[in-house]
Amino acid sequence: MSGAGGFVLFEEGYLSISDDPGSDGSDRYFLDIQAPLPSHPHGPPSWAITINRWDIDLDDPENEGKTATSEAVLDCSLSARPTESELINLLSLSGREEQEQLSEWAKAPVGATLSGTPFVVRRHYDR
Repeated sequence: MSGAGGFVLFEEGYLSISDDPGSDGSDRYFLDIQAPLPSHPHGPPSWAITINRWDIDLDDPENEGKTATSEAVLDCSLSARPTESELINLLSLSGREEQEQLSEWAKAPVGATLSGTPFVVRRHYDR
């Protein structure tokens, strides 16, 4: 499934959904939703929503778009399983206006909700 220049990916093995509304440039965000995997060594113990930022090496034009890595910007941990409608709403909002909604959410302080959702920011990673 994809939108204007982006994509949504479901990873069955990790029970996760990634939403990358995509746009060109160095200031790009994407959203990860992960279901709990308490028996998996690298899986989250509870539901997790993370906003990540692509780190694209713009100093290497020869490999532009091929050497991107990502880093977490913030995460929301959920004590209860989100409803289907909450997840659908989150994904619908995250793809709105390509990067605008994710950029706005990335600035949310700890304790604030991601606007338009019930999800509360638990941790904000410093750059």
